Amino acid sequence: MAPQHASPPAAPDTPFRVICAGLSRTGTVSLCTALSTLLAGPVFHGGMQMLHGGSDRQALMLSLCRQDPLRSAVERDRAKRLLAQLTTGYVAAADMPANMYVAELLDLYPDATVVVSTREKGAWVRSWGPVAGLARTWWFKALFWPLPHARRFPAIVAALGDRMHGVDRRDGTRSAERALYPRMWDVRGDAEALYGAQYDGHAEHLRRTVPAERLRFFDVRDGWGPLCEMLGVEVPEGPFPHENDWESIQASVKGLVVQGVVAWAVLVAGVAVLVGVLVNRYRAVW
Repeated sequence: MAPQHASPPAAPDTPFRVICAGLSRTGTVSLCTALSTLLAGPVFHGGMQMLHGGSDRQALMLSLCRQDPLRSAVERDRAKRLLAQLTTGYVAAADMPANMYVAELLDLYPDATVVVSTREKGAWVRSWGPVAGLARTWWFKALFWPLPHARRFPAIVAALGDRMHGVDRRDGTRSAERALYPRMWDVRGDAEALYGAQYDGHAEHLRRTVPAERLRFFDVRDGWGPLCEMLGVEVPEGPFPHENDWESIQASVKGLVVQGVVAWAVLVAGVAVLVGVLVNRYRAVW
């Protein structure tokens, strides 16, 4: 069974209602759980789909993350087609990569409400650091290689990083004009300042992309009331869901790490057995 928010889509005619444009680590898992309750349908959470969506969905996500709508109309149209494939059958989409393709989602779903989950900047920077640091470790890509259902995850993370910084995947050149968050260009070597620039850059990106009257900001600590008012729905019974994004990510990554270690152990053991058989045959012949 797939983890929550990594589930398959519902029927293709399911109305898409909400673009969750907030950064990762701003309560996106809690928001997705709340929206799934309010809108009675599955929500596409990019982080969970990257880890648990399966090889076909990962391939679509990697293709999407390699499209740079700032470079050409062709890539923008291609990005929209891929977004449509990924989000059809869901009532909302959240987290990366959806929060980096808000303009394209607005084109696809002009009637959707844009909800931006928020968090105090300093707290977000301290929270995001361990997540971003994990993705940059030397063993990250190698560990996932033997897992067909997760092999593309490191490449997706790298492609998203290239888009933030304006890196052209074709020749490795960088351009501030192509950077989604140009503020990050002004920071060198200081991780805390870099993540702060990412936080500010995302806010600027949304202000450039979404008409002011359509931006809705929401802190998950405020509970059902403000969110239900934004969506024009009644407040449901029961407490608002408060889930820890980092704990959800850690649990998912730990599970894949165990799978990766086991897969590598099996591969190494298999190679060792094969080498032993070949050595014994060689000795028997000679």
